[in-house]
Amino acid sequence: MYDAILGRIAEGRYPVGGVLPTRSELSGELNCSKDTLQRVMDKLAVEKYIRSRQGSKTVVLRRPSWASGGPQERPQLYSFLHELFVGREHVTLDVSALTGESFVGLFKAQVGRVQYGEFRPRTVRVRILLPDERAPLYYPRSLDPDDDSGLGGWRERVAEHVDVLRQCHTELSECGVESALEVRRLPMTPGFKLYVLNGSDVLLGYYLPVRKPVGPRGRTPVPGLDVMGVGAPLHHHPADPDEHSEFAALKHWFEAQWDMLGDPLASA
Repeated sequence: MYDAILGRIAEGRYPVGGVLPTRSELSGELNCSKDTLQRVMDKLAVEKYIRSRQGSKTVVLRRPSWASGGPQERPQLYSFLHELFVGREHVTLDVSALTGESFVGLFKAQVGRVQYGEFRPRTVRVRILLPDERAPLYYPRSLDPDDDSGLGGWRERVAEHVDVLRQCHTELSECGVESALEVRRLPMTPGFKLYVLNGSDVLLGYYLPVRKPVGPRGRTPVPGLDVMGVGAPLHHHPADPDEHSEFAALKHWFEAQWDMLGDPLASA
């Protein structure tokens, strides 16, 4: 969500001096919870990209320096996805994540652009690895070992995100795009999120455990352990022909997990 909003500021969709859509509009458009959106807005405000005050409109203060030819800031998933879809006939996206929230919201935005006719790839293939619900997770979880609130909230979020991906698959197919979606489950708690984009760019972001309330929506949150996923720094590894490069190692890691450990959940 951080990447999506900052990317739109960078490309001028939300111009400096202009106002952002309402919180309700943003959370619906980006398919994220209001709590997640609030954390993102707080971060953008701290970094002086926006000015947000309770009861008033949110104003854009500045663009990121990388958008105006300044020093390169950290890689943004939104920017990579935006470039990936523009002018490409074939799009492949391999993802490994804890919930997939960041990816799903940004992917949904690109599908919307296909629907609006901004571009029309011939094929879009998505493979996503998520933790197996049957395996114990180190996070998110309640600090009380007898309370499964953290796991319940995680299951709820993952189910919603998979449903959104299936809807995106349907929408792409209705636009005449040859679309494929596969979801597989891994029997482990991921320590990082990984994106392999058209086999030519790899983005890697490490999960940082933090103490925070956890639980499903509609229930009182309980003290727990979760991770900082939204806004976590990403590290870019461009294509590298060296078979011993970090780029090659991460691509191989994904393929090995997918082929040898991934338990098929859905194929669309």
